Amino acid sequence: MTERQQREAEFHDQWAKEIEIEAIDPAIAFTAKTAIETQFILQDITKSLGPLESLTVLDMGCGAGESAVYFAKQGARVLATDISPGFIHCAHALAAHHQVQIDARVCASEAMPFEENGCDVVFANGVLHHVDIPPTMKEVQRLLRVGGKGYFIEPLPYNPVINVYRYMAREVRTVDEKPLTLADVQSIRDLFPKTTVHYFWLTTLVVFLYFFLIERAHPGKVRYWKKVLYDADKYQWFFQPLAQLDAFLFRCLPPIGLLCWTMVISVEKE
Repeated sequence: MTERQQREAEFHDQWAKEIEIEAIDPAIAFTAKTAIETQFILQDITKSLGPLESLTVLDMGCGAGESAVYFAKQGARVLATDISPGFIHCAHALAAHHQVQIDARVCASEAMPFEENGCDVVFANGVLHHVDIPPTMKEVQRLLRVGGKGYFIEPLPYNPVINVYRYMAREVRTVDEKPLTLADVQSIRDLFPKTTVHYFWLTTLVVFLYFFLIERAHPGKVRYWKKVLYDADKYQWFFQPLAQLDAFLFRCLPPIGLLCWTMVISVEKE
């Protein structure tokens, strides 16, 4: 591994030691009211490719295996990768706990040990900003079948408020991660001409202020991107109206999407 890959593996191995398999709900990341990116992706998969039970899905950078196990429980054939041996151990344990099968392997995203044209879907949640994007996307292109699609949930670097949060949360972030810029998206589009981008979390980021100011959850000690899913029911009263406001703003002022927290990059192999 490169020095960067080694640092990423060591960081995530430490995180894996904190995980309690029995406490993980694989469905949360897809069914919580705040899981707006993954719900968008599920709708697009069904519309473009059909039901999950007929598909082979690669969960790239699978972490503790939540998404991989969720896909397997929906009937998909699931492949999974992560650079962290600790996380792959968790993914296998989570799959066994839920009595499903996944093929999870330790590897870097830049070189994955699966057959060419073998995947209908490549899914990655918060992975590209940890890796070398050009070789990773070439691997995605190799693994996808013609007509297959890749979905990548990634952070943007342009909102100053979020950048303050990132500084405060540096203890729960790796030193090498870097939010994706427009230039990064263009490099993906150069390889996949059929690339689309959808933005999420603008005014809804008030949830983060709620965590910090009301609940006193310090971003250096609490992973907000997990809390926002597991505690979703606590703030539905203001999240849903703000989500509707975001949708209105994206329709009326599309460039404002660059100030969002995350985007979903969708690619299709021609």
